Amino acid sequence: MTLLLGHAHEKTIQRTESFFHAGDAAARCFLLLEGHLKLGQITPAGEQGAARLIAAGDIFGWAGLMDDHSYPGTAEALTACRALWWETERMRQTLLATPHLALRLLALLGRRLREAESRLLDLATVRVEQRLAKALLRQPADLPLPLTRQDLAELCGTTLYTVSRTLRAWEQAGWLRLGRGSLRVLSPPALAALIQGPDAS
Repeated sequence: MTLLLGHAHEKTIQRTESFFHAGDAAARCFLLLEGHLKLGQITPAGEQGAARLIAAGDIFGWAGLMDDHSYPGTAEALTACRALWWETERMRQTLLATPHLALRLLALLGRRLREAESRLLDLATVRVEQRLAKALLRQPADLPLPLTRQDLAELCGTTLYTVSRTLRAWEQAGWLRLGRGSLRVLSPPALAALIQGPDAS
C-alpha cells in the first residue's frame, strides 16, 4: 500500500463535473476517497445506458489495465468528490512487480463482474418496479438527492417518466416521501416485499 500511495495523485471535482468521459484515453485509474459519482455508458444507439453508483472506497476507471484504450463510460460527480489516481502504465508496472496486489485487484474486479452479471440479469428478467425498489434499498433511508429521478432511471435501465410515475404511486401508498431535492424511504419492508413478489427472479 505504501508503494501505491507513493505514486498516487489527488484530484477533487464538484457536482456535475467528471473525472473522465466515455471515449477518453484510459490513461488513469482511480480510488474514490470522498463523495458519490455515477458511472454511465452510452449505448451504440447513442442513448444513455444503465448507470452504476460509485461510493467512497470504490475503484473506478481501471479499463486501461484490461487493455482497453478508452473509458467505456463517463464518471460524473453526484456530490463533491475527492479521489486518488495513478497513471495506468505506472499501475500496470507496480502490479507486475507486486503479485499480492495484483491478486487483490483481481478479486475486486471479479466481484464487480459478478455485480454486473446480476444487473444484466435483473434488466432482462425483473420488473422495473422491483429494480427501482432494489436501487432505493441500496441507498441510505434518507436520501438527499444528489441522486435525481433521471439518475434513478439510468440505474434501473428505464425512463424518467416510469420512475416519476412509480415514485408518486409509492408516495401515495405511504412507502416514501418526496421533497425538494430529497427522498425518504418510509417503509423498507414494503419495498422488500415488492422485490420478493411473485414476479421476482
